[in-house]
Amino acid sequence: MIRRFTIGRDRTTDIPVADESVSRFHAEIWLAPDGALTLADRGSSNGTEVIRNGQASPLTEGAVLRTDQVRFGAATFSVKELIDAIELKNPGALTPPPEPGKSVPPQLPPAMPSPPQLLSNALANTPPNARAAAADRRVPTPPPLPPSWLPAPPLPPPPLPPPRLPAPPPLPGGAQSLPRAAAGPLVRCECGAIKTLGETCPRCHK
Repeated sequence: MIRRFTIGRDRTTDIPVADESVSRFHAEIWLAPDGALTLADRGSSNGTEVIRNGQASPLTEGAVLRTDQVRFGAATFSVKELIDAIELKNPGALTPPPEPGKSVPPQLPPAMPSPPQLLSNALANTPPNARAAAADRRVPTPPPLPPSWLPAPPLPPPPLPPPRLPAPPPLPGGAQSLPRAAAGPLVRCECGAIKTLGETCPRCHK
């Protein structure tokens, strides 16, 4: 059974309009069996007009589009506003069913705004005084240190000089000592002194 939704100044109508130029039961709107959205005047005092593409024409009964506007007396509404007002309490009552063989696309949830957009929305709803106080509480981010400010790696310690050995005492008589490998092995003399094998003892001269 097709249900017709009423529009008028009476509070019991489906879409009450608080305007003196609107009759108590001014018009009706419903979904026809062929899926057309239909609007009819119920003998109102000031009539009903449909505004399409900027042109207004009186309406007794006929199909309307979602993009049309409707004038009841001096009150003007868009057809979409009438549909939304009805379907708020009767979901789908004025929405035509999908054609056979055509699937209805799923209704995706609204996308969540990005963090910057959330912040801008929050600031937009913040009073100016609170917004200025929040700006004062923001701590500026320190600039990054340039590479020239970084400490240089420590240098390796310089190599230590080789230890300096004391020079051997000069031999008596101005004789110079030869390297041990060239002079031969050391032996002990009869007097107790140490000399090179084959050389004269520097103490007893033997």
